[in-house]
Formats: sequence, C-alpha cells, structure tokens
Amino acid sequence: MAISELNLQRSELAPKQEATLRLINGIRAIIIFGRVGVGQSNLGENVASCLGGADLQDVGQKIRTATGNTSGTTKFMPREVSIDHDFDEDQKRWIREASSDTPVVIVAKLGGYNALNLMLEDPLIKTVRVLVTCGRDEAMRRVRSRKLDEIDRDYKKLDTQLGLGEIDSDRYTEELNELFIRQAEATPERILHETQERERRDFEQWANAYPELAGIDVYNPGVHVLISGEEQSLYDLTVSTAKRSKRESADYLADKLVENGFAERVEAEKPAEPTPII
Repeated sequence: MAISELNLQRSELAPKQEATLRLINGIRAIIIFGRVGVGQSNLGENVASCLGGADLQDVGQKIRTATGNTSGTTKFMPREVSIDHDFDEDQKRWIREASSDTPVVIVAKLGGYNALNLMLEDPLIKTVRVLVTCGRDEAMRRVRSRKLDEIDRDYKKLDTQLGLGEIDSDRYTEELNELFIRQAEATPERILHETQERERRDFEQWANAYPELAGIDVYNPGVHVLISGEEQSLYDLTVSTAKRSKRESADYLADKLVENGFAERVEAEKPAEPTPII
C-alpha cells in the first residue's frame, strides 16, 4: 500500500460516541508523544473518544505499515529520511484541516516538534502538545507483556490455520519453532536492549532530518529546542501513566485540559420527557 493511501485512512481506534469534552479557545488538535511503553497510543485513543470520536492518527502504526515492519514496537524501523519528512508534513496538514469542532488527535514521536514548527509558521494555529512519561522499568514491563500477548495470539492463529488445513504439518512445525525462539528471546534484558537501540537510531534519524534536534532527547521533560535563535518547549502538558490506569490517565489529561483553558466539559443531553397522555 502506498504511503499516500495510508495517509487518507482515518483510524478506527476511536469509535464515534457522545462527547464529554469540547476543545475551546481555538485549539484544534491534541498531540501526544512519549517513549515506547508509556501508553501514548492508549491515551490518544481515549482522548479521541472523549472528544466524541475525533479523528485519530497514529503515525507509528502508519510507519510500521509503510515499512513492512513486523517486529512490533521494540525494534528500529529502517526507512529513508524522506518517509519521516512525508509523515511530518502529513501531521501538519491534519492540523491545518482540523478545527475546534472537528479536532484531530495525533500520536507521533515527533508530534510535539512538528506542531511547534507549524504554530511558529502560523500563530493562528493552536494545539496542545502532551508529553507522556513513565518509569523505564514499568514501561519495559508493559512492552514485554504486549510482546508475549502477540506471541500467544500467533500460537492460536497457527493452530487454527493447521486445523483448517490452510498450512501443512511441515509449515506448522517450522513456524512453531520460530514462535518458540521469539518467546525465548522475549526476556526483560533483551527487550530493554532492543528498545534503547531503537531509541538511539530514532534520534539519529531525526537529527539527519532536522539538524536542530541533534543531541536532543525529545522525551526528556524540560527539554528545549533552539529554533530561529530562541529556545522552545516541545510540550504544553505532561501526563505520567506510571501509577495510573488507562482510564485514569485519560481522566487526568481531561482535567488538565479543562484547568488550562484548552477544553470544557460537555454535559450529557437529558432525554426528552414523555408527553403526558390526556
């Protein structure tokens, strides 16, 4: 599938539902980013739902599809810098096309940086950039749990394929051995190493694309980037998911959006009272 086709797809992660939040004061987009395992995708999905099923764009998933990546989220996805540039431009386009009434939620590792540049180009555009954080040990526990769940699903899928006659016994044995290897390799130490290596190579990729990001840890709270001679923050709010459930993290962010004047609560409409029969 071509990248241009991928970018036209709307995510199905945020089903249409009654909104409990409404963006105000010109805010048209919520940008969510953070390290692997912090729960940024889950937070993006829940916030999009709070906004009534807002357009949800998960750039990491789009890059995995575009590069044919099948190694989950821990390994670096080799790609041309042009692919990063294309998706970064798409993020800006999604924001330009959004509005407070039709907002977009973008989950992207460089989302805060891209939104910052767009707002500097056009001061009329307003977004809220959210940095998601979590302790490394907890993040790696989540990543390992997710990887083991993926392997378990693949076991069940393989058994189903054999039962339906879709694969023969030789193919079954071959793929079963590959699953055994994947499971044995899913150790906490290996996952930490893979994740740190992916992060290092991501940083190198971004520095090649944008020289001002050289030596910058975009996930470090308090980090600033020098743009046009001025230091700029990459985020407006931070959310720690370390001791919060998925729902609690979304509720915390919703509270912060309201407290900071970025959003307001939407009261549920009361059902119409039945007309009395005379």
